[in-house]
Amino acid sequence: MSLREIADSVQQIAEAVASVLHVEVEIADHQLLRIAGTGKTEPGRLQAMAGEDFVYQAALRTGQPVVIDSPGTDPLCRPCMHYGNCAETGEICCPIRVNGIGVGVIGLLAFDQKQRDRLFSDVDSILLFLQKMAELIAMQIKEHQMYREQQLALERLQAAMQQDDAFAEITGTSAVITRAKEMARRAAESDSTVLLLGESGTGKELFARAIHKASPRRNEPFVSLNCAAIPDTLMESEFFGYEEGAFTGARRGGKKGLFETADKGTIFLDEIGDMPMHLQGKLLRVLQEKQVVRVGGEAQPVGVDVRVVAATHRDLAQLVREGAFRQDLYYRLHVIPIHLPPLRERREDILPLAHLLLQKNAARLGKQLNGFTPEVQARFVQHD
Repeated sequence: MSLREIADSVQQIAEAVASVLHVEVEIADHQLLRIAGTGKTEPGRLQAMAGEDFVYQAALRTGQPVVIDSPGTDPLCRPCMHYGNCAETGEICCPIRVNGIGVGVIGLLAFDQKQRDRLFSDVDSILLFLQKMAELIAMQIKEHQMYREQQLALERLQAAMQQDDAFAEITGTSAVITRAKEMARRAAESDSTVLLLGESGTGKELFARAIHKASPRRNEPFVSLNCAAIPDTLMESEFFGYEEGAFTGARRGGKKGLFETADKGTIFLDEIGDMPMHLQGKLLRVLQEKQVVRVGGEAQPVGVDVRVVAATHRDLAQLVREGAFRQDLYYRLHVIPIHLPPLRERREDILPLAHLLLQKNAARLGKQLNGFTPEVQARFVQHD
């Protein structure tokens, strides 16, 4: 957290304060190096003597403003007298603190009687104003620090994308999402059934696709099916297919089901908790026997080699207790459970994700969008 990193902004603040109060302004960092100033304030290192408690040092040490209305006679000024008479006619300074740490000082200096009169015309108001300016500078430091952290996070994400293309679209470096990706990466190496658990919007299909892409089946089909989006009357034929003449309107020659379409690959069963009970038993047989029977197929099984990834936002264990989900199917699906956390549980990923989405949509729309205001960023991070 260095004032030098935002020197241009600090100089603008110094000039703005000077134009309002008509006194000179000086801003120094915690090492007493002048970062910005106006008028007679000279660049370079402020005068200091080892062991002596100068004005700025006192403000940094105590964390409190310092008012000098009698330069040259105030105890804090005595060490300076070794260097000659003081040119100032008055001084008020305030520490700049970030997270309780002194990172610098902002000082108002008078060098003639007019400036002195302005400086001490209403000390309480001047002090309040100066403290607000110190808080403004502290906020700028925090924003700059946040920006740097975002850039570092983006660099880590880009590095991760280069190393792990299968999981490139899953944005985040937080501990919880990193743990979920590591579990998914290990699961991809086997053919075991994976159950993705998490609220809507946590990226369950992204994880399913990444698991498929990282698996030995990556060059085979990936078929995605939302169990909550298909009417009960059509679900069986969608899952398992049908033979010609199986029902009115059946296609000539019949039709493959999604399990046959996904043969040698991966099938993703999203919202598995919404599957009707009468189909759960048929799905269980497919998982156990690796065969499907088409609707109207007179019990002639068709062999399938499919890796299953299921997902739900519902509590399957509770559904089992309520009798709304088969226990044997639950255990068949619950081989490798992976919990996907919502963003409110990985808030450090919110801003990098927001910036990536902004860049992606800006490119799509042909717009030049550079980022979000501090207020928007704060709302993003605080939102549950």
